[in-house]
Amino acid sequence: MADQPSKKRGFFSRKEKGDAISESQLQVVPSTESSSKEQPEEPPESANAPQSQVIQPVSFVSLFRFSTRTELTFNVIGVIAAAAAGAAQPLMSLLFGNLVQAFVTFGSTVQESKAGTLTDPGALTAAENHFRTTAAKDASYLVYIGLGMFVCTYVYMLVWVYTGEVNAKRIRERYLKAILRQDIAFFDHVGAGEVATRIQTDTHLVQQGISEKVAICVSFFASFVTGFVLAYVRSWRLALALSSMLPCIAVTGGVMNKFVSRYMKLSLAYVADGGTLAEEVFSTVRTAQAFGTQEVLSDRYNSHILLSRRVDMKAAVFHGCGLAVFFFVVYGGYALAFDFGTTLIDRGEGTAGQVVNVILAILIGSFSLALLAPEMQAITHGMGAAAKLYETIDRVPPIDSQDESGLKPEKCAGEITFENVKFNYPSRPEVRIVKDLTIQFPAGKTTALVGASGSGKSTVISLVERFYDPLSGSVRLDGDSLRDLNVKWLRSQIGLVSQEPTLFATTIFGNVAHGLIGTEHEDASDEVKMALVKEACVTANADGFISKLPLGYETMVGEWCSRSHGVVVVVYVVCEIYLLRYENGRKF
Repeated sequence: MADQPSKKRGFFSRKEKGDAISESQLQVVPSTESSSKEQPEEPPESANAPQSQVIQPVSFVSLFRFSTRTELTFNVIGVIAAAAAGAAQPLMSLLFGNLVQAFVTFGSTVQESKAGTLTDPGALTAAENHFRTTAAKDASYLVYIGLGMFVCTYVYMLVWVYTGEVNAKRIRERYLKAILRQDIAFFDHVGAGEVATRIQTDTHLVQQGISEKVAICVSFFASFVTGFVLAYVRSWRLALALSSMLPCIAVTGGVMNKFVSRYMKLSLAYVADGGTLAEEVFSTVRTAQAFGTQEVLSDRYNSHILLSRRVDMKAAVFHGCGLAVFFFVVYGGYALAFDFGTTLIDRGEGTAGQVVNVILAILIGSFSLALLAPEMQAITHGMGAAAKLYETIDRVPPIDSQDESGLKPEKCAGEITFENVKFNYPSRPEVRIVKDLTIQFPAGKTTALVGASGSGKSTVISLVERFYDPLSGSVRLDGDSLRDLNVKWLRSQIGLVSQEPTLFATTIFGNVAHGLIGTEHEDASDEVKMALVKEACVTANADGFISKLPLGYETMVGEWCSRSHGVVVVVYVVCEIYLLRYENGRKF
């Protein structure tokens, strides 16, 4: 369909899942095992794989699961203030009606006086005094109501914005903590882009759902209820006639919001596609320049923007039509109110003040109901976004690095044994990767796994690190199954330099000092840390070239250095490992 986001990818699109298989995703082919050569089998479902299920939105109350009692108390105060602020608006219509009636009554007296039909000579003076007193009193009440609305609005906005910010911060922290806690199998199904979207976009949606939107909804609802109750109390006949506007406004607002929201989502999707293409082009701008594809890529980007423009125009049409119908209904209600109100006045069943009071109260209530839908939509979106965040926050991974249970042997010789290990990656459960692997790595012996790309070298290391658990069989360290060992302790005994190590965007000192995390020197002074870092770098034969750099250990490194100086990166990572081993009490 023309209104669906394009699935085509740009010239420099990154490979998606399934386009290429990394070394760690290919089958293992050591001489001691039989390979399936990627022939599909019927293996049991991997225990590492997250179970896919439809995520239902959480309840509204669950949005506040991280709130403290004090914050909930503040929220209740904010709700009361919002209800008071909303109810105050229709009450103003009562004062306006009284003022109109006072004007009409005094004007009628003046006209009678001019016509000479006023029999009491002091009636005009009394009417004038009464008019001034009534007008001054009602005007004072309007000022008091205005001040009350000012205070109530300030209170509920302050309270709900503050608690919303605080709770959004807690959700971000808990989500990031939960993400860092997950096992590697979790990230086979959840990419870095999705995590970034969740922690930025979804937490923002939740924040809107628990922030001032809630108080605004309460205010609008209170205004709607108060307006209609007041109108029916003042003149139920006129209020009943004007209530015919209510379904028209509700239907118009609902249809308009539905289509505008639909086209806005499509527009954002097209813009996101264009942004993805632009990011890919700018990240490989030299390639675009080399092949002279600037115009082609520009046209491809424009195609996304043109699609966004098309759906934006459709959204504008529905928005314009909706507002046109809305105001037609409102002004039609004006006509009905004044026509029927005149009839009621002629019959003696109402006054001018009552007519004005009912008209204003109904209009305020109707507008509040129409404005309530978008605010409720923000809360609904927050409930849907919270479901995705809470699912990750509540997920306890099968391989939990924060679990304190498990064996922590005092000594670790380092003998590793694979016994009849079967394994397949959670992202490819239909393909057996390792089948009946039995192999032993003696302690204190340098062992090399040699094989072609995809032969399973990385898979063996992943099982030793317990990034994954085998489907059957066991991996043992000094005779103990890795499942019985404490995960954090196990990984603290292993130093791993991967094929493409990555540095953090900080100094050489900062990167190497990461090896002190979890040790007694984690919070030591910079002088103590620098001494330990230099000792580790000297042992790793890295101090020589680091000291020759213009800024020495304060040289900034990061992603650019990771791409351009692979050997340097490996040396830095080795230094971290040496530092960690030193802190664990193993001199070298």
